[in-house]
Amino acid sequence: MGGSPRAARLLHELFTVAVRRSFVGRDPRDVTGYIRDLLDYQALPGDGQLARQAEAVIRSALGEPELALAIPALRRSEIICLVVGDLARPPGVPADELLALIGQAEKRAARW
Repeated sequence: MGGSPRAARLLHELFTVAVRRSFVGRDPRDVTGYIRDLLDYQALPGDGQLARQAEAVIRSALGEPELALAIPALRRSEIICLVVGDLARPPGVPADELLALIGQAEKRAARW
């Protein structure tokens, strides 16, 4: 996505929509458990810096943007891709729900 600000914006909005649909109204510890499971699934360490950064990026989409300010942009993008990619892995979400997420993200990105 290096040269495509629209694609980067769309991915960011897709991430925001997906995270909010998944975690708004839930216990904040659910984010921690989700990150641990996701990193374990990816065979990545679930209790170090990556885990803390991933939780901060997710929580930033839930209304705590200051948590992700110190995380380099490239790392934030990597985490966003990891989480969004998790939506598509089997069994993942149903195709119609994923298409609805993309549609909502496209509407949000169009506002910019």
